Amino acid sequence: MAITNDTINLHGHGIVEVHDAITGDLLHSEAYTNVITLYARTQIIRSFRGNGLPIGVTHIGIGTDGTTPIATDTALGAQVLRAVPTSQVEYSATEIGFKLFVSASQVNGSTLREIGLFDAASAGNMMARSTSFTPIVKNSSITVTFTHIIRYA
Repeated sequence: MAITNDTINLHGHGIVEVHDAITGDLLHSEAYTNVITLYARTQIIRSFRGNGLPIGVTHIGIGTDGTTPIATDTALGAQVLRAVPTSQVEYSATEIGFKLFVSASQVNGSTLREIGLFDAASAGNMMARSTSFTPIVKNSSITVTFTHIIRYA
């Protein structure tokens, strides 16, 4: 009997878009990558054994710390907002996205450098984190939309 070794690769990436708050014109758009945390990877493996906790993204956090993420991160470095995702999109059986819209009145005066996916409104567990986008100086003349995508292959 031959043994087959399958690999599940988790990959996170996203898109950040900055729009003019009045006209809606797109001012900036860029792709970014992220780190899937050890917590998320561990819970996926445990679920195969039947003793994993359900994993569900319920909140997205953004912050001002640009420290490079590592798999053992458990929180954002300097969170300024945590909110329920604006929307959740299942792009395919292997890819899901979470959107967060930051309005013209939110987190003004902050330079946004990090984003994370969480399973609670406060504290909780962080499942992914990124600092790989150009810092965004948030003010009332812009809105920001983050689309954070998790894919496995």
